Amino acid sequence: MKNADHPVKAMTKTEKLINIVIPLIVCAVGVMFIILPETLLIIALRVFGITAALLGTFIVLRFLYGSPVTSKLPYEAVAGAALMVVGIFTAINPEGVSNIVYTLVGAILFLDSFTKIIFAVKSRRIGIKSWIFTLVLAVINAAVALLLIIKPWDSAKIVAVILGASLVVEGLTNRLSGRSPGKNCRTMKR
Repeated sequence: MKNADHPVKAMTKTEKLINIVIPLIVCAVGVMFIILPETLLIIALRVFGITAALLGTFIVLRFLYGSPVTSKLPYEAVAGAALMVVGIFTAINPEGVSNIVYTLVGAILFLDSFTKIIFAVKSRRIGIKSWIFTLVLAVINAAVALLLIIKPWDSAKIVAVILGASLVVEGLTNRLSGRSPGKNCRTMKR
């Protein structure tokens, strides 16, 4: 049997191709998030809105024209109509919807941070040595949460840029290391 026809050799070529292409795609997406964070956020929200509107429409139509054998509960139609409205609103005004969502996420994070600050203070009182670490992280988390509450859209753009930078670093790390799961498994067996 020739070496070129051997399945392990073919897999190795495929692995090499994957080890080149996927990190480059990850880097490209990361660069796009760094350069165009607002545009990509709007596109993602519009796609979500259109998908939700179509799903809501499908649910309402299934309720109205579905088989009489299936249970037709009125809440299904109401849920479908609500999903349709939210989807249409999101597709038309993605920034408005994102502001509401990021503000709610910020409020939840702030409440969580507040409970962790209380936990850190109580930890200090009972003598736990890592209380300062918990307190510092909780204060940082509270600051980020306040940014989300005060400037939700701007905070989302910052998060998108950070995500982009993370993707670029991940892609470069994977590309430069040249590691694939197959290679790691083979070296471990030796």
